[in-house]
Amino acid sequence: MPSIGIMEDFRRDSLCMTFLADETVMSHLAAAFPRSILNIGYPAICSREEEMCKKITDTLSGLEVETATVGHAISAHIEKMANIANRQVNTSANFWIPFSNYMIRQTVKKSIEELLTHTKDMVDYWKTLSDRPLDVAFVDATTRDENLAQRLGVFYNELKEKGVRSVIICDTKGIATPRRLTDLLIQFQGTGADIEYHPHNDNGLVLSNIETATLLGAKRIGTAAFGFGERGTMIDTRKLVKKYNLQYNLDSFRYFEQQYHK
Repeated sequence: MPSIGIMEDFRRDSLCMTFLADETVMSHLAAAFPRSILNIGYPAICSREEEMCKKITDTLSGLEVETATVGHAISAHIEKMANIANRQVNTSANFWIPFSNYMIRQTVKKSIEELLTHTKDMVDYWKTLSDRPLDVAFVDATTRDENLAQRLGVFYNELKEKGVRSVIICDTKGIATPRRLTDLLIQFQGTGADIEYHPHNDNGLVLSNIETATLLGAKRIGTAAFGFGERGTMIDTRKLVKKYNLQYNLDSFRYFEQQYHK
C-alpha cells in the first residue's frame, strides 16, 4: 500500500473567517493527526486573520506537524505568508494559480507562457523572503482541456527546478475520474515526483480517485475534518486514516470535536 501524508484543510476555507477555529482548537487537531500539514488560513484576508495565523503558528510550533499559510500568486500575499512562516521552523506556505483554460481567462487573463513566467517570478520572490518550503497549487487542474497533461509536466519540471517543494493537483470542481487522473499523472509514476492531490467529491468518486492518485505517485492528499472544507465536498480526514493506516490520536480528536461543537 502506498505511503501518503495528509494536507489538512479544515480551517483554510471553511472556518477561517469565523475566528472560532483558533489556536486551541487547532492544537487539538494537530495532536490528532501528527506528521500532517495543516493549512491554517489566508493571512492576507484581513488583519485579524493574519493575527490568528500567527497565534496558530506559534502555538503549534512544538507539535509534530507543519503549519502552512495560503495565498494568491501576488507579492503582497507572499510577503505576509513569509512573515508568518519565518516565525517558527515547522512551517511552509503555498499559493495557487489558475490552471485550466477557463480559470486562466477568468482570473489572470494571461497566456500560458506568461502565467508560467509569473509563477516562477513569485517563487523567486518567496526565496528572497524565506527559506521555508513552498508548494504551488494548480486550480481546476482536472478539466479535459487539450494538452493539459503536457502543461502539467512542463509546469512541474520548471517549478521544481526553481525550488518548489511540490505541486498540488486540485480537482476544484470535483469532476475527476480515475481515467482522467491516470491521463494526467501517469507521466509521474515511478519518477519520485512530489505531487499532492486535492480531491473533491461532487461526483461521488473521491475514494476511487484518491486510490488512483496514490498508485500513480501522489505523496499527499488534501482532507478536511468532518469534510468541512471548500463547499463541504472534501473527504473526512478519518477516512484516510483508516484506509492508509496513518497515525491518529483518537483522544485528541475527541478534544478537538468538543471544542469545535462549543
